[in-house]
Order: sequence, then structure tokens, then C-alpha cells
Amino acid sequence: LPNGLDLDGIKKRTYERARLLSELGIPEDAFVLCHTARMHPVKNHLKTVSVFSEVVKKKPDSYLLLIGRTDCDILSRINALTEKYGLTDKVKILGNRADATAVMSVCNAMILPSFTEGFSLVALEAQALGLRCVLTDAVPDEVVCNDNCFKLSIDKSDEIWAEYILGDFTQKHLSKIEDLNIDVIIGTLIDHYDRALKSV
Repeated sequence: LPNGLDLDGIKKRTYERARLLSELGIPEDAFVLCHTARMHPVKNHLKTVSVFSEVVKKKPDSYLLLIGRTDCDILSRINALTEKYGLTDKVKILGNRADATAVMSVCNAMILPSFTEGFSLVALEAQALGLRCVLTDAVPDEVVCNDNCFKLSIDKSDEIWAEYILGDFTQKHLSKIEDLNIDVIIGTLIDHYDRALKSV
């Protein structure tokens, strides 16, 4: 069984967009992209920054939020790349936050270009909030639940990643985020136990 999500709880843990963006120094009408993951090489933050540089070319009023525990070595490389692209004022490094899900609620899209990835709960939380998601194709198919969620190879160009992030096209998936509601998962688990007990 997959991990269940408290979808109602996730949707309640939100921030008022204008207020939080103002606190972060971001205009209310900006396009906000987020990457929520610990700063570890496997999470591929450098790909995120390079993709974001393409997003800004197409949509100059864009900002990037990096949410997650920081690693000094990766952080210095992120800062160097951000400075190289002239994006220092557009990339907000928020660090590890207990309210990461609520912060995501004010974003327009999420990127997750990890080299490897398991059953990504943060990607599911983003989908529960309705964010457009562009994820590494290393995630299992079951993680892709919403019509505005896509898997891409990290070998695809930054331009293609940016097109998916900014696009308004959709695609149908077999899974639905509602199928991962904790109540549904618990019900399925109880059914498994009932069948097991009846077969004894």
C-alpha cells in the first residue's frame, strides 16, 4: 500500500499569498516556482537553477523558492550559479521550514529534478495543493496523479523543462490524488486484514 495523505489537512495548511509574498519581497502577481528538498547533490538543485534561468527568459516576473535543509557545499555552488545567471534577487533560499507545505501553497509550480527519487511525498503535497509539477522521471508512476503533473528526464534540455513549467497543457493519468487520501488507504488496509482473517 502507498503512503496515505491527509488531503484535507494539507489544504488547510496554507498561507495568504499576498501577505507571504510581501514578507519575502516578491510581487503578488509574480510567477513563483518552488523546489522543496534537502540540499543534497541527489536533489539536483543546480539543474533547478539552470532551468529557472530559462523560465525567467520566458517570464521575467518569476521567482524561485528553495525550501529545505541547507548543505554548505551545495549552497555555495547554488549561490555561484545564481550569481552567474544574474538571478540573485530572484532566488529566495528559505532553508529548512516546518511550514514548508504552507509555503508551497502560495506557489504556481513545483520542480523536482532529482537524480533518484522514491515515493515523493512532497510532490504529492504539491499536487494536493493544485500546483503544476514537473518531476524527474525517476519518481514512480503512482506519484503522478494530477493532470497538470509531468515526468521528464533530467537529460531533457532546460528549455523543455521551462516549457513544461510555464505551459497550460495537461495530460490524463490513471492515478488520482484522491486515491491517496488517508481515509481511502486505511479502508483498503482494513479490507486486506478482513480478507486475511477470513482465510485463516
